[in-house]
Amino acid sequence: MLRVAMFVVVYVSILVASKHIHHTKNGEKTHLRTKNSITGHRNVRVDSVMLRHTVVWDRFPGENNFSVLYRSKGTLKWMQIPQSRMIDSTHCDASHEFRNALLTYYITVVSDINTQVTEKIQFRPELDTTLLPPQFSAFRHKEVIFIRPVAPVNLGTGQMLIEEMRTLKYQVHYYTPRKPILSENISVLIHDTQIASPSLDPSRQFCFRIRLFEPDYAAVHAKSGFSVWSNTTCFKGQHEPKSVKIHDRTA
Repeated sequence: MLRVAMFVVVYVSILVASKHIHHTKNGEKTHLRTKNSITGHRNVRVDSVMLRHTVVWDRFPGENNFSVLYRSKGTLKWMQIPQSRMIDSTHCDASHEFRNALLTYYITVVSDINTQVTEKIQFRPELDTTLLPPQFSAFRHKEVIFIRPVAPVNLGTGQMLIEEMRTLKYQVHYYTPRKPILSENISVLIHDTQIASPSLDPSRQFCFRIRLFEPDYAAVHAKSGFSVWSNTTCFKGQHEPKSVKIHDRTA
């Protein structure tokens, strides 16, 4: 009986081991990678600034050669981002694939080892992208403040922004140190824009700040459609010291 039991144990062991052996064309024997027991979250997210989108994720120990898969809402077919085909990094540019800012996308990341991670995230460019405050130059001539914003497209970051957000505007807020005066919205699509304030009292100090503003999105989603405000810039009155910038980040 003891010999029979030993034979059964050895036979079963051989069967189990044979499932993990792969015979190559040269007759060599190599062990196949078994299913990995990794579970958890890769912390997949999209870093999106000015409609430039980068998919980012975390790496589990032993993971290599990642691929990023995505599909848009309403479709069942998953597609692979071409530049993410078996890459050994933890980020991938997806600006071209997510170029339609109005769509909702689902994203997942897989690796060359057969993990049990099936994390899937949702991303909507128009709501999830971050608008940066515009760059500008400004000067005051008598009772008028002139502001010259640098168009996003001229900074090399805004071509897709201009194409997708057709009603994008600059929003300028004039005020004294004590109270607001008025706000004004100017289209970003006007090249070489120069914004002139209404007539101001040249003897008084006036300040302004500027931000990007997408009225269509902001009307529906109060938390999107706006960049943060630029630094506040103040111009002293005629009988005060010369112009000075106040470096604050006013929300």
